[in-house]
Amino acid sequence: PDGRRCRKSGSHGRVYLANRLILRAPLLRSAMGVDTTTTTHHLTVRLARQFEFVAEFNDVPGAPSIMFDEPPPLGDGRAPSAVAVLGAAVGNCLAASLAFCLRRAHVEVLNLTANVTMRVVRNDKGRHRIAGIDVELVPELGRIDPGVERCEDLFEDFCTVTASVRKGIPVTVQMK
Repeated sequence: PDGRRCRKSGSHGRVYLANRLILRAPLLRSAMGVDTTTTTHHLTVRLARQFEFVAEFNDVPGAPSIMFDEPPPLGDGRAPSAVAVLGAAVGNCLAASLAFCLRRAHVEVLNLTANVTMRVVRNDKGRHRIAGIDVELVPELGRIDPGVERCEDLFEDFCTVTASVRKGIPVTVQMK
């Protein structure tokens, strides 16, 4: 079918929600009536050799593991780095949120690509830090429907990963 391309860009990167097929804990409601459900995901990351690590997703039986490696000169660059995988998570989340919104609006999604650029800089101590994430979403749509504009304004708000990264995620670290 001949689909039309639709691009969404702005002053900041766009990233969207992963899939909606997540096992959820029992629904809890606060006094304000807000859904305060907590979902947990468990994974294990193990050293394979040098700076190569393997991540296993304990909550997803049969899911393939993912190998990580640091780029040279630290590692061999034989697998994506953690920075690249974070970019993939943001791109996946945004693309999935957009696809979900478009499908709910009865817009035919023929194809959807997220092009992600991670910008890494050194901070004042010389440590590498992610300075920004740029996401370009390129949906190929069948028929164009008024729902497209609504989704452009709405979908980012439903992307768990992007919203969390933008806000900053508390991280606790323990060594045993």
